[in-house]
Amino acid sequence: GMLDDCRFEQCSFYNSKFQNTTLRNTFFKNNKKFKRVQFINCKVDKLTYAFLKNNLADLSGITLIDDQLIGSTE
Repeated sequence: GMLDDCRFEQCSFYNSKFQNTTLRNTFFKNNKKFKRVQFINCKVDKLTYAFLKNNLADLSGITLIDDQLIGSTE
């Protein structure tokens, strides 16, 4: 699936998982238990990646993609 222009602010993440998801312009700020969120085979744009990194997310299941390639028919 795809999450586009979403906002997660002051959320508590318990046993949360994002799998096979593309996240674009997704905002993460001041979230609890964020280190426990699992990202499995996810693709994110540069802005979303910066928010994830700032929230100390485990970035091992994340691939950084070019914004212009999202939604294109390659």
